[in-house]
Amino acid sequence: MLKTKYKINTMPIVIMGIMVLVVLFIVQTAHKPVSYRCPNDYATGGEYTEGVAKWISEEMKLKPDMTMDNLIQERHRLFDKYHCEESKWLME
Repeated sequence: MLKTKYKINTMPIVIMGIMVLVVLFIVQTAHKPVSYRCPNDYATGGEYTEGVAKWISEEMKLKPDMTMDNLIQERHRLFDKYHCEESKWLME
């Protein structure tokens, strides 16, 4: 068996690695923007309404000068981009 001149204690290295991973995880999840979801991806009409409100809030934070017309146009663009189906929640 080879003897090394320096003895390396791996525990501090493992702990530091875990700490780095935890910090990266926290940073990644701290501010997760609300992404667009098709209307029929929601389980209930109330969930859909809440999701739309969160999406609008997030969009307005990112683009504070956005008009209501621009917001509606963006919503329609995303609706088409994701090939969404007509909302079942508008029929309630």
